[in-house]
Amino acid sequence: MMQANYNKSLAVGTACSVGTLGILVPPSIMLVLMADRLVPQRRR
Repeated sequence: MMQANYNKSLAVGTACSVGTLGILVPPSIMLVLMADRLVPQRRR
């Protein structure tokens, strides 16, 4: 981002937020998929 002339504070903030979300999001997605599979299906 620095080579593309982005503001230094924006580049640092983006890198920090992506690092944090990269840890949080994948387990959350897996929990959503597991919850969908584990809930008993409704009768039609």
